[in-house]
Amino acid sequence: MQNASIVYKPSYYNYLLDNSDGTQIIYNTKTGAIDIVENENKDKVKEILAGKQKYNSEDDLFAYMMEQGYVVEMEKNEIDDIREWSETANNAENIANLTILPTETCNFTCPYCFIYTFRDRHMTEEVYDNIFKYIRNFFEKNKEKEFCYLGLSWFGGEPLLVSKQIIKFMYRVLELKKQYPNVTMKSEITTNGYLLTYELFKRLLDAGIDKYQVTLDGDAENHDKLRTLSGKRPTFNTIYNNVLSIKEKADKDAQFIFVIRGNFLRSSVKNCEKLLQMYKQDLSDDKRFRIYFRPVYNFETDRNDISQVESDICGEVEGVEIQNRLSISTLDETENVLEKVSNPLPMPTQAWCTSIKHNAHIIGYDGAIFSCDTMIVEKDKAIGTLNNEGNIILNENAEIWKKSIFESQERLGEMAEECIKCRLLPVCMGGCNRARLMSGKNPCFWTDELIYSAMKSYAEMYA
Repeated sequence: MQNASIVYKPSYYNYLLDNSDGTQIIYNTKTGAIDIVENENKDKVKEILAGKQKYNSEDDLFAYMMEQGYVVEMEKNEIDDIREWSETANNAENIANLTILPTETCNFTCPYCFIYTFRDRHMTEEVYDNIFKYIRNFFEKNKEKEFCYLGLSWFGGEPLLVSKQIIKFMYRVLELKKQYPNVTMKSEITTNGYLLTYELFKRLLDAGIDKYQVTLDGDAENHDKLRTLSGKRPTFNTIYNNVLSIKEKADKDAQFIFVIRGNFLRSSVKNCEKLLQMYKQDLSDDKRFRIYFRPVYNFETDRNDISQVESDICGEVEGVEIQNRLSISTLDETENVLEKVSNPLPMPTQAWCTSIKHNAHIIGYDGAIFSCDTMIVEKDKAIGTLNNEGNIILNENAEIWKKSIFESQERLGEMAEECIKCRLLPVCMGGCNRARLMSGKNPCFWTDELIYSAMKSYAEMYA
Protein backbone atom coordinates (compact mmCIF):
# COMPACT_ATOMS: atom_id res chain seq x y z
CA MET A 1 0.00 0.00 0.00
CA GLN A 2 1.38 3.40 -0.98
CA ASN A 3 1.81 5.82 1.92
CA ALA A 4 -0.41 8.88 1.84
CA SER A 5 1.22 12.23 1.24
CA ILE A 6 1.74 14.34 4.34
CA VAL A 7 0.37 17.86 4.54
CA TYR A 8 2.99 19.76 6.51
CA LYS A 9 4.49 23.12 7.33
CA PRO A 10 7.99 24.30 8.32
CA SER A 11 8.59 24.60 12.05
CA TYR A 12 8.22 28.08 13.50
CA TYR A 13 11.46 27.46 15.43
CA ASN A 14 13.81 27.01 12.49
CA TYR A 15 16.92 29.10 11.90
CA LEU A 16 18.50 28.88 8.43
CA LEU A 17 21.85 30.39 7.52
CA ASP A 18 23.91 30.42 4.31
CA ASN A 19 27.47 29.34 4.98
CA SER A 20 30.50 30.88 3.29
CA ASP A 21 31.37 27.61 1.52
CA GLY A 22 27.99 27.45 -0.20
CA THR A 23 26.40 25.02 2.25
CA GLN A 24 23.52 25.92 4.54
CA ILE A 25 23.09 25.45 8.28
CA ILE A 26 19.69 24.65 9.74
CA TYR A 27 18.94 24.67 13.46
CA ASN A 28 15.71 24.20 15.41
CA THR A 29 15.31 25.56 18.94
CA LYS A 30 12.35 23.28 19.74
CA THR A 31 14.22 20.03 19.11
CA GLY A 32 17.85 21.17 19.34
CA ALA A 33 18.53 19.63 15.92
CA ILE A 34 21.26 21.16 13.78
CA ASP A 35 22.54 20.09 10.36
CA ILE A 36 24.81 21.30 7.62
CA VAL A 37 22.97 21.02 4.30
CA GLU A 38 25.35 20.03 1.54
CA ASN A 39 25.10 21.66 -1.90
CA GLU A 40 23.39 18.70 -3.56
CA ASN A 41 20.49 18.90 -1.08
CA LYS A 42 20.11 22.66 -0.78
CA ASP A 43 17.43 23.08 -3.44
CA LYS A 44 15.34 20.21 -2.14
CA VAL A 45 15.60 21.39 1.47
CA LYS A 46 14.60 24.87 0.36
CA GLU A 47 11.65 23.39 -1.49
CA ILE A 48 10.56 21.35 1.53
CA LEU A 49 10.87 24.32 3.88
CA ALA A 50 8.79 26.42 1.49
CA GLY A 51 5.93 24.01 2.20
CA LYS A 52 4.62 24.29 -1.36
CA GLN A 53 3.81 20.66 -1.90
CA LYS A 54 2.98 17.43 -0.10
CA TYR A 55 5.67 14.88 0.56
CA ASN A 56 5.48 11.15 1.07
CA SER A 57 6.93 9.83 4.31
CA GLU A 58 9.01 7.35 2.30
CA ASP A 59 11.10 10.21 0.91
CA ASP A 60 14.29 9.84 2.97
CA LEU A 61 15.24 13.51 3.16
CA PHE A 62 11.72 14.62 4.02
CA ALA A 63 11.38 11.85 6.62
CA TYR A 64 14.66 12.97 8.23
CA MET A 65 13.54 16.61 8.34
CA MET A 66 10.27 15.49 9.92
CA GLU A 67 12.15 13.43 12.51
CA GLN A 68 14.40 16.37 13.41
CA GLY A 69 11.46 18.75 13.72
CA TYR A 70 12.37 21.05 10.83
CA VAL A 71 8.93 20.33 9.38
CA VAL A 72 5.77 19.35 11.25
CA GLU A 73 2.32 18.18 10.29
CA MET A 74 0.03 21.02 9.28
CA GLU A 75 -2.33 20.62 12.24
CA LYS A 76 0.51 20.58 14.77
CA ASN A 77 0.35 23.41 17.32
CA GLU A 78 3.96 23.68 18.39
CA ILE A 79 3.36 26.11 21.23
CA ASP A 80 0.99 23.59 22.82
CA ASP A 81 3.76 21.01 22.69
CA ILE A 82 6.16 23.39 24.45
CA ARG A 83 3.59 24.35 27.07
CA GLU A 84 2.73 20.73 27.85
CA TRP A 85 6.37 19.64 27.94
CA SER A 86 7.30 22.44 30.31
CA GLU A 87 4.36 22.20 32.68
CA THR A 88 4.40 18.41 32.86
CA ALA A 89 8.05 18.48 33.92
CA ASN A 90 7.73 21.45 36.26
CA ASN A 91 4.71 20.02 38.10
CA ALA A 92 5.99 16.47 38.45
CA GLU A 93 5.18 15.19 41.93
CA ASN A 94 7.73 12.37 41.80
CA ILE A 95 10.79 14.57 41.19
CA ALA A 96 12.38 16.75 43.88
CA ASN A 97 15.51 18.89 43.86
CA LEU A 98 16.72 20.34 47.15
CA THR A 99 19.61 22.79 47.45
CA ILE A 100 20.78 22.86 51.05
CA LEU A 101 22.77 25.74 52.59
CA PRO A 102 24.37 24.13 55.65
CA THR A 103 26.28 27.30 56.51
CA GLU A 104 26.27 31.00 55.69
CA THR A 105 29.95 31.26 56.53
CA CYS A 106 32.71 31.31 53.93
CA ASN A 107 36.49 31.20 54.13
CA PHE A 108 36.87 33.23 50.89
CA THR A 109 36.41 36.95 50.24
CA CYS A 110 35.42 37.02 46.55
CA PRO A 111 34.30 40.55 45.61
CA TYR A 112 31.55 39.41 43.23
CA CYS A 113 29.92 36.96 45.66
CA PHE A 114 26.15 37.39 45.58
CA ILE A 115 25.53 36.56 49.26
CA TYR A 116 24.01 39.73 50.70
CA THR A 117 25.35 39.41 54.23
CA PHE A 118 27.85 36.91 55.61
CA ARG A 119 26.91 35.64 59.06
CA ASP A 120 28.70 33.04 61.15
CA ARG A 121 25.75 30.67 61.27
CA HIS A 122 25.49 26.96 60.65
CA MET A 123 22.48 24.69 60.18
CA THR A 124 21.13 23.25 63.42
CA GLU A 125 20.29 19.59 64.05
CA GLU A 126 16.61 20.57 64.15
CA VAL A 127 16.71 21.87 60.57
CA TYR A 128 18.62 18.78 59.36
CA ASP A 129 15.89 16.69 61.01
CA ASN A 130 13.16 18.69 59.27
CA ILE A 131 14.84 18.25 55.89
CA PHE A 132 15.09 14.52 56.60
CA LYS A 133 11.36 14.49 57.37
CA TYR A 134 10.64 16.27 54.08
CA ILE A 135 12.63 13.64 52.19
CA ARG A 136 10.92 10.80 54.06
CA ASN A 137 7.51 12.32 53.31
CA PHE A 138 8.48 12.67 49.64
CA PHE A 139 9.63 9.05 49.39
CA GLU A 140 6.52 7.81 51.15
CA LYS A 141 4.17 9.83 48.97
CA ASN A 142 5.72 8.37 45.83
CA LYS A 143 6.46 4.82 46.98
CA GLU A 144 3.84 3.25 44.70
CA LYS A 145 5.13 5.03 41.59
CA GLU A 146 7.41 3.30 39.16
CA PHE A 147 10.04 6.02 39.47
CA CYS A 148 10.94 8.62 42.08
CA TYR A 149 13.92 10.99 41.87
CA LEU A 150 15.65 13.08 44.53
CA GLY A 151 18.46 15.51 43.77
CA LEU A 152 20.43 16.93 46.70
CA SER A 153 22.77 19.88 46.11
CA TRP A 154 25.04 21.27 48.82
CA PHE A 155 25.77 24.98 48.50
CA GLY A 156 26.74 27.87 50.74
CA GLY A 157 28.59 29.83 52.04
CA GLU A 158 31.33 27.24 51.86
CA PRO A 159 29.68 23.88 52.60
CA LEU A 160 32.93 22.04 53.37
CA LEU A 161 33.29 24.12 56.54
CA VAL A 162 30.65 21.73 57.93
CA SER A 163 31.61 18.60 56.02
CA LYS A 164 31.10 16.31 59.02
CA GLN A 165 27.46 17.33 59.31
CA ILE A 166 26.93 16.91 55.56
CA ILE A 167 28.39 13.41 55.57
CA LYS A 168 26.36 12.42 58.63
CA PHE A 169 23.15 13.62 56.96
CA MET A 170 23.95 11.89 53.67
CA TYR A 171 24.36 8.54 55.43
CA ARG A 172 20.96 9.02 57.10
CA VAL A 173 19.35 9.57 53.71
CA LEU A 174 21.18 6.64 52.11
CA GLU A 175 19.89 4.38 54.88
CA LEU A 176 16.36 5.68 54.38
CA LYS A 177 16.58 5.16 50.63
CA LYS A 178 17.07 1.41 51.15
CA GLN A 179 13.39 1.20 52.12
CA TYR A 180 12.28 2.66 48.76
CA PRO A 181 13.60 0.62 45.81
CA ASN A 182 11.93 2.90 43.25
CA VAL A 183 14.03 5.91 44.33
CA THR A 184 16.95 7.21 42.30
CA MET A 185 19.08 9.75 44.13
CA LYS A 186 21.91 12.00 42.97
CA SER A 187 23.86 14.40 45.11
CA GLU A 188 26.32 17.16 44.24
CA ILE A 189 28.31 19.83 46.01
CA THR A 190 29.47 23.29 44.91
CA THR A 191 32.62 24.22 46.79
CA ASN A 192 35.51 26.62 46.41
CA GLY A 193 37.71 23.52 46.65
CA TYR A 194 40.20 24.85 49.19
CA LEU A 195 39.35 22.17 51.77
CA LEU A 196 38.64 19.43 49.23
CA THR A 197 41.59 17.14 49.85
CA TYR A 198 41.48 13.64 48.36
CA GLU A 199 40.75 12.21 51.83
CA LEU A 200 37.68 14.45 52.25
CA PHE A 201 36.61 13.82 48.65
CA LYS A 202 36.69 10.05 49.30
CA ARG A 203 34.52 10.43 52.40
CA LEU A 204 32.02 12.57 50.51
CA LEU A 205 31.96 10.15 47.59
CA ASP A 206 31.37 7.20 49.91
CA ALA A 207 28.48 9.16 51.43
CA GLY A 208 26.78 9.41 48.03
CA ILE A 209 27.95 12.79 46.69
CA ASP A 210 28.96 12.01 43.12
CA LYS A 211 29.20 15.40 41.41
CA TYR A 212 31.57 18.22 42.36
CA GLN A 213 31.93 21.77 41.09
CA VAL A 214 34.92 23.97 41.86
CA THR A 215 35.41 27.49 40.50
CA LEU A 216 38.73 28.85 39.26
CA ASP A 217 39.08 32.40 37.95
CA GLY A 218 41.53 31.49 35.23
CA ASP A 219 45.10 30.67 36.17
CA ALA A 220 46.87 31.57 39.40
CA GLU A 221 47.78 35.07 38.20
CA ASN A 222 44.17 36.18 37.99
CA HIS A 223 42.52 33.77 40.42
CA ASP A 224 44.68 34.90 43.33
CA LYS A 225 43.59 38.50 42.82
CA LEU A 226 39.94 37.61 43.41
CA ARG A 227 39.30 34.26 45.09
CA THR A 228 41.35 34.76 48.22
CA LEU A 229 41.30 33.92 51.90
CA SER A 230 41.03 36.74 54.40
CA GLY A 231 44.08 38.98 54.17
CA LYS A 232 44.18 38.40 50.40
CA ARG A 233 46.04 35.12 50.87
CA PRO A 234 46.24 33.08 47.60
CA THR A 235 44.26 29.89 47.04
CA PHE A 236 44.85 28.71 43.47
CA ASN A 237 47.69 26.26 44.09
CA THR A 238 45.92 24.59 47.00
CA ILE A 239 42.72 24.12 44.99
CA TYR A 240 44.43 22.93 41.82
CA ASN A 241 46.65 20.52 43.72
CA ASN A 242 43.54 19.13 45.42
CA VAL A 243 42.00 18.48 42.01
CA LEU A 244 45.18 16.81 40.72
CA SER A 245 45.36 14.66 43.85
CA ILE A 246 41.77 13.49 43.35
CA LYS A 247 42.52 12.56 39.76
CA GLU A 248 45.69 10.73 40.72
CA LYS A 249 44.32 8.81 43.71
CA ALA A 250 40.67 8.15 42.83
CA ASP A 251 39.91 4.57 41.87
CA LYS A 252 39.60 4.28 38.09
CA ASP A 253 36.20 2.62 38.49
CA ALA A 254 34.84 5.26 40.87
CA GLN A 255 31.75 6.92 39.43
CA PHE A 256 31.75 10.69 39.78
CA ILE A 257 31.80 13.91 37.76
CA PHE A 258 34.18 16.71 38.65
CA VAL A 259 33.43 20.04 36.99
CA ILE A 260 35.70 23.08 36.90
CA ARG A 261 33.86 26.32 36.30
CA GLY A 262 36.10 29.05 34.92
CA ASN A 263 34.87 32.55 35.75
CA PHE A 264 36.06 35.40 33.57
CA LEU A 265 36.10 39.17 33.53
CA ARG A 266 36.79 41.18 30.39
CA SER A 267 40.46 41.43 31.37
CA SER A 268 40.92 37.78 32.34
CA VAL A 269 39.90 35.89 29.19
CA LYS A 270 43.56 35.12 28.47
CA ASN A 271 43.88 33.71 31.98
CA CYS A 272 40.95 31.39 31.29
CA GLU A 273 42.61 30.28 28.08
CA LYS A 274 45.69 29.41 30.14
CA LEU A 275 43.50 27.51 32.59
CA LEU A 276 42.02 25.58 29.68
CA GLN A 277 45.51 24.60 28.54
CA MET A 278 46.29 23.39 32.05
CA TYR A 279 43.09 21.35 32.03
CA LYS A 280 43.95 19.80 28.66
CA GLN A 281 47.42 18.89 29.85
CA ASP A 282 46.59 17.63 33.33
CA LEU A 283 42.97 16.45 33.42
CA SER A 284 41.35 15.95 30.03
CA ASP A 285 42.45 12.33 29.65
CA ASP A 286 40.03 11.43 32.48
CA LYS A 287 36.51 12.05 31.18
CA ARG A 288 35.18 12.36 34.71
CA PHE A 289 36.81 15.81 34.79
CA ARG A 290 35.16 18.56 32.78
CA ILE A 291 35.48 22.30 32.33
CA TYR A 292 33.24 25.14 31.27
CA PHE A 293 33.33 28.94 31.41
CA ARG A 294 30.95 31.69 32.49
CA PRO A 295 31.25 35.46 32.83
CA VAL A 296 31.19 37.08 36.24
CA TYR A 297 27.68 38.47 36.75
CA ASN A 298 26.86 41.80 38.32
CA PHE A 299 24.84 40.90 41.43
CA GLU A 300 24.91 43.86 43.78
CA THR A 301 24.76 43.21 47.52
CA ASP A 302 24.58 45.36 50.62
CA ARG A 303 28.37 44.89 50.95
CA ASN A 304 28.91 46.44 47.50
CA ASP A 305 32.22 44.56 47.19
CA ILE A 306 31.50 44.08 43.49
CA SER A 307 32.40 47.72 42.90
CA GLN A 308 36.03 46.52 42.87
CA VAL A 309 35.50 44.72 39.55
CA GLU A 310 32.28 46.24 38.21
CA SER A 311 33.93 48.13 35.34
CA ASP A 312 35.56 44.86 34.20
CA ILE A 313 32.35 42.82 34.00
CA CYS A 314 31.30 41.88 30.45
CA GLY A 315 28.06 43.12 28.96
CA GLU A 316 25.43 40.46 28.26
CA VAL A 317 26.15 39.97 24.56
CA GLU A 318 29.91 40.27 25.04
CA GLY A 319 29.83 37.71 27.85
CA VAL A 320 27.90 35.15 25.80
CA GLU A 321 30.18 35.59 22.80
CA ILE A 322 33.30 34.99 24.92
CA GLN A 323 31.61 32.11 26.74
CA ASN A 324 30.79 30.43 23.43
CA ARG A 325 34.31 30.93 22.10
CA LEU A 326 35.81 29.36 25.20
CA SER A 327 33.26 26.54 25.10
CA ILE A 328 34.17 25.70 21.51
CA SER A 329 37.79 25.43 22.60
CA THR A 330 36.86 22.66 25.04
CA LEU A 331 35.18 20.41 22.49
CA ASP A 332 38.23 18.53 21.28
CA GLU A 333 39.02 17.47 24.85
CA THR A 334 35.74 17.02 26.71
CA GLU A 335 32.15 16.05 26.06
CA ASN A 336 31.19 19.05 28.22
CA VAL A 337 27.49 18.21 28.33
CA LEU A 338 26.54 20.88 30.81
CA GLU A 339 23.59 23.08 31.64
CA LYS A 340 22.07 25.62 29.28
CA VAL A 341 24.71 25.86 26.59
CA SER A 342 25.41 23.02 24.20
CA ASN A 343 28.64 24.16 22.67
CA PRO A 344 28.01 26.44 21.01
CA LEU A 345 24.22 26.30 20.52
CA PRO A 346 21.62 26.15 23.28
CA MET A 347 19.45 23.09 23.68
CA PRO A 348 15.73 22.99 24.55
CA THR A 349 15.03 23.26 28.26
CA GLN A 350 11.96 22.70 30.41
CA ALA A 351 12.82 25.74 32.52
CA TRP A 352 15.55 28.37 32.66
CA CYS A 353 16.44 27.15 36.15
CA THR A 354 15.04 24.60 38.56
CA SER A 355 13.48 27.28 40.79
CA ILE A 356 10.20 27.06 38.92
CA LYS A 357 9.75 23.34 39.55
CA HIS A 358 7.09 22.27 42.04
CA ASN A 359 9.45 20.32 44.30
CA ALA A 360 12.60 22.40 43.81
CA HIS A 361 13.64 24.42 46.85
CA ILE A 362 16.66 26.09 48.40
CA ILE A 363 16.73 25.50 52.15
CA GLY A 364 18.57 28.03 54.29
CA TYR A 365 20.48 27.22 57.45
CA ASP A 366 17.41 28.08 59.57
CA GLY A 367 14.78 26.39 57.38
CA ALA A 368 13.84 29.46 55.35
CA ILE A 369 12.93 28.52 51.76
CA PHE A 370 14.37 30.42 48.81
CA SER A 371 13.92 30.00 45.09
CA CYS A 372 16.95 31.75 43.59
CA ASP A 373 20.50 31.02 44.70
CA THR A 374 21.43 34.68 44.19
CA MET A 375 18.65 35.86 46.52
CA ILE A 376 19.36 33.84 49.62
CA VAL A 377 20.07 34.63 53.28
CA GLU A 378 17.85 37.73 53.47
CA LYS A 379 14.50 36.73 55.00
CA ASP A 380 12.48 39.20 52.94
CA LYS A 381 13.55 37.23 49.85
CA ALA A 382 12.29 33.93 51.28
CA ILE A 383 9.32 32.27 49.61
CA GLY A 384 8.37 30.08 52.55
CA THR A 385 9.56 27.99 55.46
CA LEU A 386 10.18 24.34 56.34
CA ASN A 387 8.18 23.38 59.43
CA ASN A 388 8.83 20.75 62.09
CA GLU A 389 6.70 18.17 60.26
CA GLY A 390 8.87 18.38 57.18
CA ASN A 391 6.33 20.38 55.17
CA ILE A 392 7.18 23.43 53.11
CA ILE A 393 4.76 26.31 53.60
CA LEU A 394 5.00 28.85 50.77
CA ASN A 395 4.19 32.56 51.11
CA GLU A 396 3.07 35.26 48.68
CA ASN A 397 6.63 35.70 47.31
CA ALA A 398 6.38 32.27 45.69
CA GLU A 399 4.05 33.65 43.01
CA ILE A 400 6.97 35.16 41.12
CA TRP A 401 9.09 32.02 41.16
CA LYS A 402 6.81 29.00 40.97
CA LYS A 403 4.84 29.66 37.79
CA SER A 404 5.91 29.17 34.19
CA ILE A 405 5.87 31.92 31.57
CA PHE A 406 2.55 30.47 30.40
CA GLU A 407 1.04 30.60 33.89
CA SER A 408 2.37 34.15 34.41
CA GLN A 409 0.63 35.76 31.45
CA GLU A 410 -1.83 37.73 33.56
CA ARG A 411 0.92 39.01 35.89
CA LEU A 412 3.49 39.78 33.19
CA GLY A 413 1.17 40.91 30.41
CA GLU A 414 3.06 42.01 27.30
CA MET A 415 6.36 40.63 28.58
CA ALA A 416 4.87 37.13 28.70
CA GLU A 417 3.31 37.51 25.27
CA GLU A 418 6.65 38.64 23.84
CA CYS A 419 8.33 35.51 25.22
CA ILE A 420 5.64 33.12 24.05
CA LYS A 421 5.82 34.47 20.50
CA CYS A 422 9.63 34.27 20.38
CA ARG A 423 11.45 31.61 18.35
CA LEU A 424 13.92 31.29 21.22
CA LEU A 425 11.27 30.30 23.77
CA PRO A 426 12.22 26.58 23.82
CA VAL A 427 15.82 27.34 24.84
CA CYS A 428 15.02 29.83 27.61
CA MET A 429 11.36 29.32 28.63
CA GLY A 430 11.05 32.97 29.59
CA GLY A 431 14.54 33.36 30.99
CA CYS A 432 15.70 34.33 34.45
CA ASN A 433 12.97 35.49 36.84
CA ARG A 434 15.51 37.32 38.96
CA ALA A 435 16.79 39.35 36.02
CA ARG A 436 13.24 40.22 35.01
CA LEU A 437 12.39 41.22 38.57
CA MET A 438 15.45 43.46 38.86
CA SER A 439 15.24 45.11 35.43
CA GLY A 440 11.50 45.18 34.75
CA LYS A 441 12.06 43.74 31.27
CA ASN A 442 12.52 40.38 29.63
CA PRO A 443 15.99 38.89 30.22
CA CYS A 444 17.02 37.90 26.70
CA PHE A 445 20.19 35.89 27.27
CA TRP A 446 20.08 34.60 23.68
CA THR A 447 19.34 36.76 20.63
CA ASP A 448 18.95 35.98 16.93
CA GLU A 449 22.37 37.51 16.32
CA LEU A 450 24.01 35.23 18.88
CA ILE A 451 22.23 32.19 17.43
CA TYR A 452 23.48 32.95 13.91
CA SER A 453 26.98 33.54 15.26
CA ALA A 454 26.89 30.21 17.11
CA MET A 455 25.63 28.46 13.95
CA LYS A 456 28.65 29.81 12.07
CA SER A 457 30.90 28.53 14.83
CA TYR A 458 29.26 25.13 14.59
CA ALA A 459 29.87 25.01 10.84
CA GLU A 460 33.53 25.95 11.32
CA MET A 461 33.97 23.21 13.92
CA TYR A 462 32.58 20.50 11.66
CA ALA A 463 33.75 21.76 8.27
